[in-house]
Amino acid sequence: HIFTFDLDENDGKTRVRFSHSGWPEQDDFYANCAFSWGRYMESLRQLCQTGRGEAYGSVGYRK
Repeated sequence: HIFTFDLDENDGKTRVRFSHSGWPEQDDFYANCAFSWGRYMESLRQLCQTGRGEAYGSVGYRK
């Protein structure tokens, strides 16, 4: 699997683009990983904007 994080500037802000490639098939494991990466990226956005993210397992993590 290949993980790629690309950073660039967009309207004076930093934009993060993430991709995870090399999946042999889009099965349940793929779906779970896609959801988890999305949740992680949202937590990272919250951390950068507010100083507080949602750590894995925290009360707000799966909301």
